[in-house]
Amino acid sequence: MPLNKALHSFFILLLIFNLPSSLGQSIYKKYGIYRNPALVISNKISWTLSMGSGKTHFNHSLKNFYLYQSSEVQLIRSKNAESFSGDLISGQTNWLNNPTDIEDVNVGDLFDVGYDRLDSSVNNGQLSAQTVFLDGDTADFQFQSQWSSIPINFSAHYEFLKFRVGVGIHYEKLRTDVLSPNSKNYGILDYDPGFKTTKLYKYYGILGYKFFAEWKSALVGEIQIGNVKSSGEFNNDLMKSSLMVNLGLNYEYHFSEYLRFILKPSFEIKSYKMDILDASGALLDEVSHNYNAFYMQAGISINIPELRRSPLAADHVQLKHVIMDPKKGRLEEVRGQVLWKEQNPKMGQNHRRLIRNKAFNKKKISSLLMLFLN
Repeated sequence: MPLNKALHSFFILLLIFNLPSSLGQSIYKKYGIYRNPALVISNKISWTLSMGSGKTHFNHSLKNFYLYQSSEVQLIRSKNAESFSGDLISGQTNWLNNPTDIEDVNVGDLFDVGYDRLDSSVNNGQLSAQTVFLDGDTADFQFQSQWSSIPINFSAHYEFLKFRVGVGIHYEKLRTDVLSPNSKNYGILDYDPGFKTTKLYKYYGILGYKFFAEWKSALVGEIQIGNVKSSGEFNNDLMKSSLMVNLGLNYEYHFSEYLRFILKPSFEIKSYKMDILDASGALLDEVSHNYNAFYMQAGISINIPELRRSPLAADHVQLKHVIMDPKKGRLEEVRGQVLWKEQNPKMGQNHRRLIRNKAFNKKKISSLLMLFLN
C-alpha cells in the first residue's frame, strides 16, 4: 500500500535524523544522566488533530456527449457510440458517480420536426416543454453544485530548521445537493445525484515551511499531496481520481513547547474521470469532473514530552533539571511543568501567590489594619 510505504519511509528517516551524536550526547554520557531514548525520538514528532467545515464545488461539462432529457429520464450518450436512428435511444444515467446503461428509451423522431436534417443536436421547440436533446460541444453549459462537508484530519510531521515533512489521513462527510445547469437557456432540469450523503478518504504527504515565528505565534505554509478514495456511492472501479493537492496556511498559537492551537484555511484542487463503457465492457468515453474545495479547520497539535515530570513530591523546580531517581538510584533529567503550561527555559514560572494575597492572610492583614486604624 502507498500509505504503508510512506509511513515506513517517514519513520525510518525520523530515526536516522535523530540518532544521538557523540557531541550532542556528551554531557549526558559524561555525567551518566538518563533520558528515555524512545521519548527523546518521539518528541520530534508533532501529532495534529483538526476538524472544521468545508465547501466542495462540483462541476462538469458534457463535451463529446449528447444530453437527452424528458419528464421521465435524463441520460447522456457518447458521440463515440454507434449512430442511432428511429424512435429508440440508449445511453447512461448516474454519470456523476455510477454510470448505468439504459436502453431503448422512446424519444420519438428527434430529427423529423420540420427540418430536412439536423447535423448537430439542438433544443427543439416543437418537442414537449420538458424534452431536451443537446449537443454538449455546441451548447455551452455545465452542471454544478456546492456540497457542504465536515472534514477531520489526523497527521504527524517532523520539523528540522524551518521545514516540516510528514504524513496524514483525512476523513470527510459531504452533504449532497442537486447539480444545476449554469445556463437557463435550454430548459435543462437539475441533476439529482440520488444520495443524500457520501464520504471521502484521503492519504497524503506533507511539506511545510515556517516563515514567521514570534513569541507564542507562528505561521506555516503547507502543501499536502495525496490520493482520494470515495465511499460506496461512487463506483471506484470506473472512477479514475487525480492526485489531491491542498494548499494551506497554518496559524499556530503555542501554549507551551509541547502544545499548540491550530487554525488553518486551505484550498484543495482535485478531479476525477468516470469511465463510460459500451455493451461489451470496453472503454467508450469518460466524463471529467472537478470537485475543488475550501476548508476552515481548527485543532490541537502536540509533541510528546521528551522528559517525564519530576516524581519527587518536594521538588518544585519548574525548569528542566537533573534529580537522583529515588527508585533506580541514577541521575535523570526531568521537567517541572505540565505539558500545557508555558515554561521559559531560563527562569522558573511557578506564578505563586504572595503570602499577603492568600485568602487566610488577607483576612488577618485586614483585621490588623482595622485594629491599627482604630
